[in-house]
Amino acid sequence: MFLASCFLVALVGCAGTTGHHRKAGEPVSKSRLKLKTQQPSTTSNSVKTDTRRAQPTPTTSSSPAESGELTANIPQPDLRLNKQYFYGLIPDTIKLVTSPLRWSTKDWFTAGLVTGATVGVGFLDGKIQAAFGNSPDEPHKARHDFLKVGKYFGDGGYAAGYLSLLYLAGMAREDDELKSTVLLAGESFLITGFFTEILKHMVGRGRPNNVEDSDDFDGPNFSFNKSLSFPSGHTATAFAIATVFARQYQRHVWVPPLLYSLATMTAVSRINDNVHWASDVLFGAAVGYFTSSALYKMHLTGKPGQLGVRPLVGPSSAKGLAVDYRF
Repeated sequence: MFLASCFLVALVGCAGTTGHHRKAGEPVSKSRLKLKTQQPSTTSNSVKTDTRRAQPTPTTSSSPAESGELTANIPQPDLRLNKQYFYGLIPDTIKLVTSPLRWSTKDWFTAGLVTGATVGVGFLDGKIQAAFGNSPDEPHKARHDFLKVGKYFGDGGYAAGYLSLLYLAGMAREDDELKSTVLLAGESFLITGFFTEILKHMVGRGRPNNVEDSDDFDGPNFSFNKSLSFPSGHTATAFAIATVFARQYQRHVWVPPLLYSLATMTAVSRINDNVHWASDVLFGAAVGYFTSSALYKMHLTGKPGQLGVRPLVGPSSAKGLAVDYRF
């Protein structure tokens, strides 16, 4: 288990070892920005030299996602481990809970699709569970062993462990981007866990290893017995953490596929271990993904009602102050 967690930390952490370490709140390094805005000199040789410097070399980038232009378009959440970080958990949770009041037509359509898909898969829960089986013999045991990495990735205890290791790695390397991303993933992990626990006790669905029918619902309850199957907390945690890192490090083309594959393995492992129905993991994945996506967007655009004053530099060295109010 420990080796699996260390392996995950090494894979995710190495995304920050490639390229430039950005400071919190600085979407692109000053050196790259100067290259993109540098005026060409009067000599043709200087123009050629600047062009070569501004373009990524074949050895450092194999896709447009690695280019300096796309990197400049990737903003960075500005989070620090201080009291304000913990104070912000409650208002951020309230904003997410009340977000349906501000949903657009597209948001409601997406929510309808997720709900419809969950209900549709729910009619197939029994057949899907029977297809997986829970025998300790091969090939079920081999499949169980293969999916262990995904199980650990979505486990709350392991998640706290590898996120802590990633934050320490960011401190050691003075990588503010990695530290800020870890803090946002941690917030998403906590808030997603809160949402899933509330839903579990409201729905009160029986786990497949304790009931015979997927339609076994006890309804709202405050006990910690067998009726806590919907949604899958492990799956929600896995997709919550994967989404934050996949969005922030999307310039590394291997990061999103790797992390979403791990999150998918978490979902499959919960069905394979006979502790969740297929519809449980589907809705859990949706809770983790959309909660993290909303939090990521929230921290990039600024907190609602935030008044800011920033320096403004215009053409021909014109300077001044800009005042903005973020909604």
